[in-house]
Amino acid sequence: EVHTRRDLKSVIGNMFDETFLITDAVRMIIFVLGLGGIITVLWQELWHRAGELSLLWVSGTTVSELRAMFLVEALGLGIVSLSVGVCAGVGIAWILVKLVNPLSFGWSLSFIVNFWVVALPCLTTFGILTFVSWVLSLRMGRVVAAGRRAYEE
Repeated sequence: EVHTRRDLKSVIGNMFDETFLITDAVRMIIFVLGLGGIITVLWQELWHRAGELSLLWVSGTTVSELRAMFLVEALGLGIVSLSVGVCAGVGIAWILVKLVNPLSFGWSLSFIVNFWVVALPCLTTFGILTFVSWVLSLRMGRVVAAGRRAYEE
């Protein structure tokens, strides 16, 4: 059976895409686990600092100011985490493409970072982080009350 160059490229491209389906699935699982980790860290941060937040409230800080403080801290944590993640991801990708592929397969690919492949998950994560931080900050009154009760005991 004779194939044209275009047919051969199409078959190879389809095989290559199928090879990376598992990579896409793993990437999605890591994304979901990462979001779960972020939500857990923010939740624990809020409840761990209940006593400190109550002390700030008793000393005159309003609940609105406490909410703003929590949002700034949470978004700062998100920016630092995303920055470290992007740098580590690009670094690992470079190592795989430039060092591992030539040693393992005898060939390498061009190392091209697609802006949107990196930016879209970062923007999505930051949007979810902002939403979760805002929802958790709405519970600030309850957290302050719980911290005050713990402090009085």
